[in-house]
Amino acid sequence: MKPKVLIIYASSTLSGPGKGLLQFIRHAPTLDYVLASFIQMAGVDTEFTEIAKSRGTNYIPIIQKGMLDVSLIRQVREICNANGINIIQTHGYKGHVIALILSKVLGIKWVAWAHGWTNENAKVRLYNRIERFCLKRADAAIAVSPDLYGIIGGFRGEKKKTHMILNGVDEGELLSDIGGHAVRHHYGITQQNIVVGCFGRFSPEKGQEVLIESIARIIPECPSIKVMLVGSGQELGKIEALVDRLGISNHVIFCGYQRAMQDFYEAVDIVVLPSHSEGLPNVALEGMMHKRAVISTDVGGVREIIHNGENGWIVPPGDRLAMAEVLKMVVTDTELRNLVSERGHHSLYPKFSPEKRAQNILSVYNDLLNEK
Repeated sequence: MKPKVLIIYASSTLSGPGKGLLQFIRHAPTLDYVLASFIQMAGVDTEFTEIAKSRGTNYIPIIQKGMLDVSLIRQVREICNANGINIIQTHGYKGHVIALILSKVLGIKWVAWAHGWTNENAKVRLYNRIERFCLKRADAAIAVSPDLYGIIGGFRGEKKKTHMILNGVDEGELLSDIGGHAVRHHYGITQQNIVVGCFGRFSPEKGQEVLIESIARIIPECPSIKVMLVGSGQELGKIEALVDRLGISNHVIFCGYQRAMQDFYEAVDIVVLPSHSEGLPNVALEGMMHKRAVISTDVGGVREIIHNGENGWIVPPGDRLAMAEVLKMVVTDTELRNLVSERGHHSLYPKFSPEKRAQNILSVYNDLLNEK
């Protein structure tokens, strides 16, 4: 039986899972699929829907009129019936709940993905509990890192299909606008500056405060250093206040949310992930793809990507002193930085190839449809 897959994506932005979906579709050209996401009003695109349409995907919107809109189930059922869907693949608690119901009603297989959980407020913690409840009941679950695989496999049990499929990274898949040199010029960055990039939403688990406090330690010895913080979120004001309190505003640039992330990878010399928790971070993969030195805390699936001191650097989470020491070494030693950047780029493939990832996902589909 040939897979006919409905893929439901729950975010309005092109986050890591969204990029992964578009990458998968691009590298599975024979896949018979429908891609759907939630929008608030017909004809009004989100960032994700705009990009999905521009790339020629077989996209159908799911219109959500309120928080508890029961018509979502009807809409998804109609999509399944109209397209002969035999597998539903979901990303996020909202899609999981719909698939939990419809997989039983329609008798079709359900693949639920887990990308990791955040913990910033009570609402998000509730969503996490709902997601875990649903993941336990999916026909197959896919985790993106060993840590997640262990957690999900633990509560699903040995008899249920749980897989680990690592993220892939694809040359040229990020959006570009003006290029890295133009970004540096726009923010007044000179050739003498060594630029550290920290890319991600401002939420507690991302740990931007660790990077800022580490940078403050080394500025006297590395006066040319600059930090570009790209993203938005609830912790932004807290990080801005920290920068002011430490008196390092001349060294820190708040760039806001950006779509054309290729330009920002090109603009920086070093990519830092100071996170307290992660799944398998796309930022590390993308930094290496752009031949940038990558420093990360030892969280989630980072050790699947980085071999400390060989193709990047790993420091303990929350350790400002260790982060500062590695930063100072990488900032001041251009030859080492360039050597490890090259090694990082070469280490990506074939382990994180998008073709390998696509074949692994297709194998999950085929195994489900062919099981007795």
